[in-house]
Amino acid sequence: MSVPGRVVDLVERFEADRKTYRSTAYKEEWIRQDFIDPLFETLGWDVSNKSGVPVGPQREVIPEDAIRVRGATKAPDYGFYVGGAREFFVEAKKPSVNLAGDTSPAFQLRRYAWSAKLSLSVLTDFEEMALYDCRFEPKKDDGPSRDRENDSAIVAIEMKVDSHEGLVRGVPQTIAYRKLLEEDTPGTPFLFVTLGVGEFYHAPLGELEKVKWVCLRDFHEALKAITADDPLIEAWKAAVGNEVDLQDRCFSCDRSRIEEYRGKTWILYLLGHLKEKLTESLTGRDIGIDPFVYTAGSGPDTILYFGRSRLPAYLEINQNGLLNLKVNLANLKEEEKKVRVSDAEDYYRDLLEEEYDPDFNNRKLNTQWKSRTVMSFDIGLDKSNGNLFYRSGRPETIAKLTPVLETFYGSSAFTRQDLIDLDPEGKHPPLGI
Repeated sequence: MSVPGRVVDLVERFEADRKTYRSTAYKEEWIRQDFIDPLFETLGWDVSNKSGVPVGPQREVIPEDAIRVRGATKAPDYGFYVGGAREFFVEAKKPSVNLAGDTSPAFQLRRYAWSAKLSLSVLTDFEEMALYDCRFEPKKDDGPSRDRENDSAIVAIEMKVDSHEGLVRGVPQTIAYRKLLEEDTPGTPFLFVTLGVGEFYHAPLGELEKVKWVCLRDFHEALKAITADDPLIEAWKAAVGNEVDLQDRCFSCDRSRIEEYRGKTWILYLLGHLKEKLTESLTGRDIGIDPFVYTAGSGPDTILYFGRSRLPAYLEINQNGLLNLKVNLANLKEEEKKVRVSDAEDYYRDLLEEEYDPDFNNRKLNTQWKSRTVMSFDIGLDKSNGNLFYRSGRPETIAKLTPVLETFYGSSAFTRQDLIDLDPEGKHPPLGI
């Protein structure tokens, strides 16, 4: 979209005699007549009421509009209306006023708009135009950039490409960032945009009405809706769109671009999509699982974790493609680890062996480890060249997986004291186990 010629003329005229227009002798009334009125006329607003509409809200623009603020009538410089409904105010200042540094013009505009229940309004001296988010009650000590669209973001965005929610000041990001934003810019919405495995992780821990978890394809749709001819936006569209395509190909088991998956993202996407489809298949059935994907180790190993049972044991699928039953050995002495593994093997053999025919781990126990695989189940996933593939299809894998999960997580609690859950708070992911 090209800039109207009349707007170009106005800008060039201002630039040609900037010193005069920015002098304290140049009045606010003059900047309105010389520049702001013709600017909005050029943008299609009937500022001078050429249509001859009588005074009232049916006019498109009402100069010196009226609004009640704390019992007193105030007059915003312009009220803009559509179909008789007020949409926004424009407050004008002469160019010698420092809109970026002086707090009073922004507070004045925001107080007008807040009192009129308007979401947005504009502060301008023609040289500069600032759009303000006016949904939040203004305070006198607010800085001029508070809720100002072109100086500070109305929405703060954290791009996530990793698998877990890191800690900031000792608390999860979705909580910590929310608190930091509240200190600096109260009311600022916060988005976690997940690019990759992040969208298969657990939901945000912050207040859901203030923290949004935006998946890769939703972010791509938002980018596509931006019509501005901006090279940076176009580059984002291409890069994010390419990753969406890679996701979709993995979901449909299309290996035609498999050499392009970076950092084992094929396994991330395959296990993440399996988690989503498994959850859908269990709709209305609470079998006690809490699945999410995470990565562990320097490899890293990619894991689809299903949550702990009432014992210190859990089921997970890692990049070997097997469903592994593991027991937690963290914080135990050597002999205690041996007893725990022995008791777990006996208990789960009785529970699962006859019906599901697992393979048992017969390797010698390494007492330095924090966990031990007790047994493994074939669920129809094969590994080839470092990636996982469905042997017969995703539905068949879900059909093999579901009954083992139901039996494991639905079983009665084992009551031995040495098999109590070592993490009663249920921290995620299960780091160190």
